[in-house]
Amino acid sequence: MRRTSLVGVIVVATLGVASSSVGASTPAVTVPAPADLVIDADWTLILGDIADMNSLNCRDGATTHKSVKDLEAALSSNPMRLLNVVSLKCKPTLAVEGKVVTLTGTAKSDSLGFSDGVFTLKCSFRSNLSVTVDIDAGLKVPTLIAMKNLVSSQLPVACSFTATSAAKGASLSGTIEGLANVGTAASKQCAAKTVACVPFSLDSVNVTITDTTGSLDGLVGSGTYSYADTFQLTGITGMVDKFTATKKALGLGIRNRPQAVADTAAMKLTFAEGSGKSTILRPAPLKAGGQGIVTAGEGVHVATVAGAKCSVTLANGAKKSTLTTTAGADGVAVIDYSATKLKAAAKKIGAVKRGRTLPSVTVSAACSSGTTVIPTVSEKVQLAI
Repeated sequence: MRRTSLVGVIVVATLGVASSSVGASTPAVTVPAPADLVIDADWTLILGDIADMNSLNCRDGATTHKSVKDLEAALSSNPMRLLNVVSLKCKPTLAVEGKVVTLTGTAKSDSLGFSDGVFTLKCSFRSNLSVTVDIDAGLKVPTLIAMKNLVSSQLPVACSFTATSAAKGASLSGTIEGLANVGTAASKQCAAKTVACVPFSLDSVNVTITDTTGSLDGLVGSGTYSYADTFQLTGITGMVDKFTATKKALGLGIRNRPQAVADTAAMKLTFAEGSGKSTILRPAPLKAGGQGIVTAGEGVHVATVAGAKCSVTLANGAKKSTLTTTAGADGVAVIDYSATKLKAAAKKIGAVKRGRTLPSVTVSAACSSGTTVIPTVSEKVQLAI
């Protein structure tokens, strides 16, 4: 897999107070001057491993190849056809696993004193995207197989992150939330560059700083994040090995595959005085203005202050179901629901599925860290019962 890097820039300025302390006064906090935090990490380690084509549906004359395996078998059975370029119109489903995956890298800032910063990102992307794409296959294609003109809808992204500097004795934690673009205008990144290149970009998605420690203690923040990269679908790239063998059998030379384009990224934040924030990280909305879906196995994830005690409530009008948990060292508090527990909670609050329509309820998170009460957050979600 190719190596790429993400480079993030954090700009710090002044906002308002974000939380309150119970029974104690809070010392004055100095908000730092504008600062850049440069982040270097390989996003392809996440994207390439969790995304693949669930179905292919490529039109080839009067035949439709439903899967990568079907297409591979059809083209390999007629090697002479591969001497030219076989062009296909496809409508695949791009399946993205919903599991939480971890990415690590470095984070440096001269003005913040992060000379040895370590960056950790935990993300989930869950969706089945309807895609249209043109696929060229054949021995005259430099990469043997090439995807082009890939167009898709948006992919929900929910990430928590931490940047820590041992030398400075400080850290900051937060979230990256929004909708990623897969294909569309970013497709130019992939033109004749890789075998099964998929463009991926984040355009000014929301960033929240929920917790800080050390010399940054007493700060919170918010901002935006932009990023552009590409990754490859392993199901498509697996076909290249078979076509390479065919090319050798026909006595034709093998061209080297060109390198993929480099990625770009930028994160811009404002910091403010405050003792912590909370945000409901998962479930993530499936579209802009939409609602996330609480499912068995994923549950509800709240990004907050490390070690905070949280009460997470599902409410349907006046009826409520509350569970408690404690945030881990990464600042994420998790409420796990088994299928049985989720159905029991729905029954308790009178949330009923009507036909194929899932019930919509309110999820809220009330967290506290020591004597500090962190403002309660809430949003509408659906229950997968």
